[in-house]
Amino acid sequence: SYLSTLIALLQMKKIIIISFLSFVAFYAKAQYNMVNNNAQTINICAADFYDNSSGNYAANANQTITFKANTVNSGLKMSFNQFDVHTSDTLYVYDGPTIADPLIGKFNNTNSLSGGNNIVQTSIYNSTNATGGSLTFKFVTNASNQAAGWFASLACIPVCQSIISRLDSLTNDPLPNDSNYLDICLGDPITFAGKGLFPQNGIIYNQSNATCTYNWDFGDGTTGTGQVVNHTYTQRRGYDVMLKITDNIGCVSTNALGARVRVASFPTMHINPLPEMCSNETKIINVGYMQNSTVVVEPIGFTQISKQGFDSTMFIPDGPNCPTQVYNTFVVFNNFPPGVTILSATDILSICVNMEHSFAGDLGFRIYCPNNQFAQLDPNTHSGGNFLGLPAGGANHHSQDNGCLQQNNPAGTGWNYCWSELYPNNNMTFDQLSSSAAAGTVMVAGSRTIDSTNQINHTNYIMPQAPLSSLIGCPLNGVWNIEITDDYGSDNGYIFHWDLQLQANLMPTNWTYNVLVDSVIFNGPFLTTLSDTTASVTPTAGGIYTYNIGLVDEFGCIWDTSTTLKVIQMPTVNLGNDTAFCFGNKMTLNAGNPGATYTWDTPTGIYSTQIVETSDTIFLEVPNPLNYIVSASFTNTSGTLVCNDLDTIVVTINPMPSISYNITPPSGAGCEPLSITFSNETSPAIQNYLWDFGDGATDTATDPTHVFSAGTYTISLTATTLEGCTAISTIPNLIKSYPQPHAEFSWDPAIGVIQDPHINFTNLTVPNNPSFSYFWNFGDGGIDNTKDPVHIFGALGDYIITLIAISDKGCGDTVAHTVKIINDILEFPNIITPNNDNFNDKLVIKGLLDGGYPESELVIYNRWGKKVYSKNNYQNDFDGEGLADGVYFYIFKGKGILRESEHKGSLQIMR
Repeated sequence: SYLSTLIALLQMKKIIIISFLSFVAFYAKAQYNMVNNNAQTINICAADFYDNSSGNYAANANQTITFKANTVNSGLKMSFNQFDVHTSDTLYVYDGPTIADPLIGKFNNTNSLSGGNNIVQTSIYNSTNATGGSLTFKFVTNASNQAAGWFASLACIPVCQSIISRLDSLTNDPLPNDSNYLDICLGDPITFAGKGLFPQNGIIYNQSNATCTYNWDFGDGTTGTGQVVNHTYTQRRGYDVMLKITDNIGCVSTNALGARVRVASFPTMHINPLPEMCSNETKIINVGYMQNSTVVVEPIGFTQISKQGFDSTMFIPDGPNCPTQVYNTFVVFNNFPPGVTILSATDILSICVNMEHSFAGDLGFRIYCPNNQFAQLDPNTHSGGNFLGLPAGGANHHSQDNGCLQQNNPAGTGWNYCWSELYPNNNMTFDQLSSSAAAGTVMVAGSRTIDSTNQINHTNYIMPQAPLSSLIGCPLNGVWNIEITDDYGSDNGYIFHWDLQLQANLMPTNWTYNVLVDSVIFNGPFLTTLSDTTASVTPTAGGIYTYNIGLVDEFGCIWDTSTTLKVIQMPTVNLGNDTAFCFGNKMTLNAGNPGATYTWDTPTGIYSTQIVETSDTIFLEVPNPLNYIVSASFTNTSGTLVCNDLDTIVVTINPMPSISYNITPPSGAGCEPLSITFSNETSPAIQNYLWDFGDGATDTATDPTHVFSAGTYTISLTATTLEGCTAISTIPNLIKSYPQPHAEFSWDPAIGVIQDPHINFTNLTVPNNPSFSYFWNFGDGGIDNTKDPVHIFGALGDYIITLIAISDKGCGDTVAHTVKIINDILEFPNIITPNNDNFNDKLVIKGLLDGGYPESELVIYNRWGKKVYSKNNYQNDFDGEGLADGVYFYIFKGKGILRESEHKGSLQIMR
């Protein structure tokens, strides 16, 4: 694999994982791979572990290796710095010394050991024996695909129970919001209070917050110790706050606290002075982001520029007098999204190194990306002897006399030097700065030093020797390297760290915030607050007034400013709002300020009972819409502003409504309920209608429909125009609704019998009006026109009786009911002769089937009392079948419409 080859070329390696960044420096360490150490158990506490000696891993592999901690009561942690295993192959990791122990996971490029998932370690359950815990790895491949494999670092760790760091919501001040942000005003102190959560407490040992130590990184280059610490930030920006909790046996929290501080400060403001004004006028004071606002505010914002880089001190000894002249600062980036590349030179904000050296001309710099593309930052031309940073002891201390060993050459103080094509620079390359005596250099302790880059204000950047466009196409994930060449004699130095800063949209950890104005507090005379950011001032007297403006931002911080306003006293003329009245009325105009002298400008055609142009009041009666302009005859002035009051009023004479409508039916008469539709033709435009239908009901529809009961009704319509002019039209006795008969009748008896078929009909039609006519149809051909007739029905059956009632106005109604005529007398024979001569063959009960008895039961017994026949709902069909001739007895029960009947008797069967 690539890193395996790299190991063979270099003598030292180490892997350090910090936050989201993995970077690599080299030192001597034991190395093991799956091929050479297959089926072995390695007792060790520090080692490098990879898949193969070189190149891709082998096909058809089935290899196992066990690492066992060689320190008492220790566990193991394996950190993967590179991982590339094809999805058809698998690396199995077991929590113990054999593959029979619990499986930690199966890993390949589908479930990758990379990014934030690049560590496997022993659990507390296999790390409690006297010789330490074990991790077992099994690697199985097929013949289809091979890949680069992995490179990992092994280290012993304490047998740790989990610790999760949190902010204490009871003590932390201020409290974080739901997104774990702490929002403060610049200069306000923060009380950071931490606490640990111990989900595995008591499994091996006892943990508590009281026995832990707390180490804070406040994100501004300072740190603190203690469970509760106070800190004050001095710059407006965002800060990532980290908390490491260490328990009583040295185990540390494994999570990032994830708290972020956002600082708001006094916003940049520009005040546009309020112009002079006359009293009784109104000015708007507003605060906003537009340039025409009274107070123009620039939003308070901050973009956290994320960076990736090398963070390990490296000694750069004297060039040709030491064995090595080229130094590499390798770092592995693995937390970018897969496949992300540099698409433009503008993606690169800057490349920064922090270092010191006593002869800048010794050095040359190149940056290499993972696919070996490079950019020449500075050529090794041996030009110029200016310092970089503050070398320890100055130029005389950094010389070949001190040898090539780091311990003989103490480190000085590093300064930041950044190459950029985007940020402002001196239009000078590093080579030019190293030999310059003026631009970009400063004098420090008698020596000329290249001035550092200010990464806060973005000044003093260095122009790259060659365009950074040579890095277009570079993948972001992989091994990056700044190569430093020193092949020139007599001086040495140190590089402490370097970083690559990219545009925020490329970085995995960037974050931004803006602090906007939430509301504004206005304070001053004659002031009315209109909204969160706007107020109006209407001074009623002249003078110079001060208005205090407090800006409350989204974090609750208040920032004060003020502005002044000069007001000139102005005479007051007020005719009131524009007005209108309906034709035929009169009105009065009063300009106020009794005794003042006015000039009235009135149009021709005006009718007035009093016109005195110097008076404050006139009385008007006008026939048409007119404009009246009034001005005061005296003024105030400030030399540049003249206050002369002028008021204009528009008086509008609005027409009265002309009411007209039609009705349907046009006659306005009919039978109740009488439905009348009113079709409105009233003009001009009407806003409101009010109909009074004379029966207590009203309606506001334009064209209503109303239903009238019997009677004569006066209709009244009130119409109001859009301008409020109202007229009323009343038409007496317009609607005539005639009584409507509601036909109904009853009869007695309710059911008639054929023996006495007289039915008495009683007319129940309402109202009982003698002028009504009645027409009866009895359903048997008989008719009648009397009010309460008696009718005789000649046969059995159901008859539909129809009554038609008609008023003298032609209003009619019809009703129909059914009347039953039944036979209620039953006759029973005492003999049947079932000899099939169709005469008296069956027991026929006369009247049974004539409708009088809908329910019946017939039971026949022989002379010994034995039941020989039984039938419900008997249908006159008993013929003695199966029975011998002789005398039988019967019981008949019938449930009739009018009554119930029971008959008992004898029946002789004779054939």
